[in-house]
Amino acid sequence: MRITDLADRRRVGVRRQGPSIDADYRGQPRALKVAGPSETGAMMGRTRGRALNRVVPMCGAIALSLGLVSMFGLDAAQATSPHAVVPGTLSCTGMAGTVKFNPPLTSTGGSAEQVTLIGGIKGCTASGGSSVTPSKGTITGKISTPSNSCSSLLSTTSIVHAEVVWSPKKDGKSTGSFSGYTVLLTPTVGFGLPNSGGSVSGQGSYAGSDGGNSSTVTVFTSLTQSQALNTCVASGLKKFKITSGTLHLG
Repeated sequence: MRITDLADRRRVGVRRQGPSIDADYRGQPRALKVAGPSETGAMMGRTRGRALNRVVPMCGAIALSLGLVSMFGLDAAQATSPHAVVPGTLSCTGMAGTVKFNPPLTSTGGSAEQVTLIGGIKGCTASGGSSVTPSKGTITGKISTPSNSCSSLLSTTSIVHAEVVWSPKKDGKSTGSFSGYTVLLTPTVGFGLPNSGGSVSGQGSYAGSDGGNSSTVTVFTSLTQSQALNTCVASGLKKFKITSGTLHLG
């Protein structure tokens, strides 16, 4: 091969086998370009600008949230927690729902009984230092007895666990354990919590100054005493319909 042929190949950029370097057509390495002071300052300015574009909207959102909390009079706990604890006491005069018996109550019994109460509460008024009144509530309660006979329900008293979830959610919820219950027979069949001379342990909203020890619940059904006993003997009593009731917390 002629020397001129080798020179021609170098000019058109023919590469050799093996590692290569960044070079011009004469085979000389290209010089690295270092940014000068003015270019470095410009790049730093652009970086700071992008950071500010992210920070400024975030600060605006925080300021808006704090403004809404101040406007609507919410403290930090109510603004951030879906179940805040509201102080004071509460009295409600409207209740409706269902008391279910599983298995159904019969005249002979023979099985352990689980009683479940589910109802809606309204007509509430807050007091005792609280100005927050819930618009409504949902109460659930459970009673376990050793027998599903009608007479056993009348003669046995067991611990009752109850919970009320208030609406709106910021009003929190109220829970209580009652030492027992009393079966009410007039004007219709119902239940009273706690049992006569019993006690209550309460927590959550509207527990008052005594930890909910003064709390009471009363529910009445649509059945008279004779209607309830006749149903129990004939086909078994599966449920009561709650037509009225009262609740006092704290």
